[in-house]
Amino acid sequence: MKNCVALMVRIGLSCSMTSPKDRPGMGQVSAEILRIKHLASCMDFR
Repeated sequence: MKNCVALMVRIGLSCSMTSPKDRPGMGQVSAEILRIKHLASCMDFR
């Protein structure tokens, strides 16, 4: 789970870059969030 949180923080940081040209596109962000969501749903939390 810590892995997923770290990945989400990384996305947040990349989206807050000072220069807009350094920020990822929303399509890229959305795809990455869906990938993390899928990763989290496959984890065994027992």
